[in-house]
Amino acid sequence: MKKTSLVAVILAGLAAVIWTIRAVLEIVLKTYNESVFGFVLNVLCSVAWIVVFIVNLKRYRSNRENK
Repeated sequence: MKKTSLVAVILAGLAAVIWTIRAVLEIVLKTYNESVFGFVLNVLCSVAWIVVFIVNLKRYRSNRENK
């Protein structure tokens, strides 16, 4: 299993938070009416960043437990 650094976990978490806020703001401000494809893409990217963060966090925790 590949080792994950704390920096990678933090960066993935930061990207997940930023992208999720961006998607939520599009819903609140209703700017997605202009481009439904762009809205769906933002939501999918947000979900992808959350998954990447969770995977990196699990790898980081398992590497710390093995030491």
